[in-house]
Amino acid sequence: MNIDTMRWIDRRIGTPLCAIASLLLRIVGLFRPGNAGRPRRVLFIELSEMGTTILAAPAMRKARETLGAELFFVIFKKNVGSLELLQTFPAANVFTIRDDSLLHLALDSLSFLIWTRRKRIDTAIDLELFSRFTALLTGLCGAQRRVGFYRFHNEGLYRGEMLTHRVSYNPHIHIALNLLSLVNALIVGEKQTPYAKTLVEDEDLTVALPKPSPGQLQEMAGKLQALIGRAPGDGPILLVNPNASELLPHRRWMNAARSSSPGRRPKRRKRRNWRSRAGRAVIRLRGKPSLPNCPPFTRNPQRW
Repeated sequence: MNIDTMRWIDRRIGTPLCAIASLLLRIVGLFRPGNAGRPRRVLFIELSEMGTTILAAPAMRKARETLGAELFFVIFKKNVGSLELLQTFPAANVFTIRDDSLLHLALDSLSFLIWTRRKRIDTAIDLELFSRFTALLTGLCGAQRRVGFYRFHNEGLYRGEMLTHRVSYNPHIHIALNLLSLVNALIVGEKQTPYAKTLVEDEDLTVALPKPSPGQLQEMAGKLQALIGRAPGDGPILLVNPNASELLPHRRWMNAARSSSPGRRPKRRKRRNWRSRAGRAVIRLRGKPSLPNCPPFTRNPQRW
């Protein structure tokens, strides 16, 4: 689906659904026992942002090591490649949702609610900041503990009242530290408002991407040799991602660079003769490397 369509649905339909779901959860909570014991089966919910999936790696590692929990993840099918880079989750613990049509989105969402109950998910962590859709998935997945960012006294976005652990988002620190605070909300023993009044250190922010194999390095070196016309080790290579798709238009660099986005055909009036001016110093990698082929660039910088 088009991004603008998804935003319209999230706002116009998601807002009343969040209100209805909040009321239903409050009624169910009157007859449901409280949160007993430690979290054992923790679900992370992050659908749309591939980068956040990588940045959440320290939080997921802490949940596994500190809580001793089995981890699960739900993500849009088109973004599952970012999760596969981490090699953290077995395939059976990952649920993908198709967003190419409203019908697929609805069917997969219903299947997800069945899947979480089969997996006996007891804890859900919503990694998103603005999405009402993920708020609904968190509230309706059947988990007794529901963790996420809450607005408290801030004006603006309404995402319902479905969280049992409400975490205050701090815009003055890195998002990865905020994601760690979501896990810390489960670790603290006493109830807090807001969660979590725990110091988060920068030393906790380590992401261990798998080291590329010799075969991957050789494959990428061959592609660069064909594109650049010289050996990869002859000089530095600067990688630039000039487009963040329709999801975040304010991150686009310049109209001239829009043509480097995979799957996008630039308008003729927007084209620039930047390639001829730069000669062979600028190479467009549109559609050349797939996501699994990208780590060799960054994981072995002395090679390039």
